Amino acid sequence: MKRRLLQILLLCVSVATMAAETKFTKNGFVYAVTSSSTVAVVGTDGALRVNKVIPATVTDGSTTYTVTVIRSHALQENTLLMKLTLPAQLDSIGEDALLGCTRLATIDGLESVNVVGSYAFARTGLKSFDFSGMQPKSFGHGVFAFCTALEDVKLPLTLKELPECTFSNCKSLTTTNVAELPLTTIGRRAFNGCAAMTSITLPASVTSLDTEAMAGMESLTELTLPENLTEIGDMTFAGCSGLKSLVVPQKVKTIGMSPFFRCTSLQSVTLPPMVTNLENMYVFDECPALQEIALSGSSAFYSVENGVLYNLLKSKLIAFPAALSQTVSPTIPNSATPLAPGALSCCRMPLETTLPARITEVPREAFAGVTGMKVLNGKLSTSLKTIGARAFTDCRELGYMVLPLALNTVGQSAFVGAEALEDIYLMCTSVPAMNETGFADATFENATLHVRAGKTSDFQNADGWSRFVTILDDSTTKLDAVEAENTAEAPIYNLQGQRVQSPQKGIYVQRGKKVLVTK
Repeated sequence: MKRRLLQILLLCVSVATMAAETKFTKNGFVYAVTSSSTVAVVGTDGALRVNKVIPATVTDGSTTYTVTVIRSHALQENTLLMKLTLPAQLDSIGEDALLGCTRLATIDGLESVNVVGSYAFARTGLKSFDFSGMQPKSFGHGVFAFCTALEDVKLPLTLKELPECTFSNCKSLTTTNVAELPLTTIGRRAFNGCAAMTSITLPASVTSLDTEAMAGMESLTELTLPENLTEIGDMTFAGCSGLKSLVVPQKVKTIGMSPFFRCTSLQSVTLPPMVTNLENMYVFDECPALQEIALSGSSAFYSVENGVLYNLLKSKLIAFPAALSQTVSPTIPNSATPLAPGALSCCRMPLETTLPARITEVPREAFAGVTGMKVLNGKLSTSLKTIGARAFTDCRELGYMVLPLALNTVGQSAFVGAEALEDIYLMCTSVPAMNETGFADATFENATLHVRAGKTSDFQNADGWSRFVTILDDSTTKLDAVEAENTAEAPIYNLQGQRVQSPQKGIYVQRGKKVLVTK
């Protein structure tokens, strides 16, 4: 019992000693004693000075101490400081140590530093910095973040990872020695906002570019990616508005969300054959200059059909760049089974678009905002059960469509904005689920909904569908064929407005109405 009480007493004494850390002020700095022979700089006496020299040793009473550490926040927000000289045996600079020293342009004596804390020099006035002689054991993230005057940096030659936000928003940075370093990873937002840098060479050892690693490099026109690169993160090159072309190396397998977002000058991209996850709808979002997507080598996973990037492995159409849509009218391969969300969003489609026979779902925004499409033919889509939310929203030229037999769900706002719709043919024998926002108000009022014989009342009493003012029982056509009436007496035109003497199978206009010739 006595031994236990003694242990508790010693612990209390130890805690009290730690809490009552010995500090003293000398020559404008506040020091904390860290051992019998060393001290750390923990602050200043409050006076702001243009030049500061931290001495190698400092004496308090009869004891002389070696200065080995600048602690976190020690000199933070010293807005008059322009030059700082560090002691010869300094081992560590803590996080935020000089954060916000906005006029600090020169730091001497970094050679012995082994630990650099996160944001240690962030938001300072440094114009150049040479760390190349250091071999730090620890190098934090954001070390130079928001150093807007920084132009040239030489990093430690032993650095293996460029940490998160290292140069974030260094708007004047033009030169680094990154190409000479044994880096494997360029961290999240490492070069984000380096708007003045026109070219950069990444070392061959780099295998990963993290989220937004090079985003916002507005002046970047030349970029060679390392051959060992395997992963490109979300929005990696977003906002690189000067980049005109990019070759993605052969070993890349993963490309994240929106990697080329707002690369407004990007004209061509070469993709590798091993990418297996390029399926999100924003891959080439807001790339108005894009003219070519090429595939390097012989790809077992992708092909390009009429400008559409097509995943052969999963039989899936994926992100279609809006820019190509201005000159290309893609057709959907009949072998396609799923469509990716937004797969054909904003592209220019053929006048008549036929949905593939085997698809089971038109996912969200798959055809949102397409132009050129006036007729949607889903008659052959025997497996299509679901039309997703906003799937055909803003298809403003769409006037006529046939929806398939197996359809059982129409998603929210699926056809909102398709206000030119005149005729909608439903082949299904039961009423698909749909809320009141499935179509535009104008469509409910002006379009004709054609349903199977005996199903009129079912649709008139169903949620959503009951909003159609005109619902017709097409018992005469049975929705299997619409014969051209009196073709010998009335002229018949194709959908381009050209008169046709001998119509073949297809959709035509006669007496101002669309007809389907089946024989």
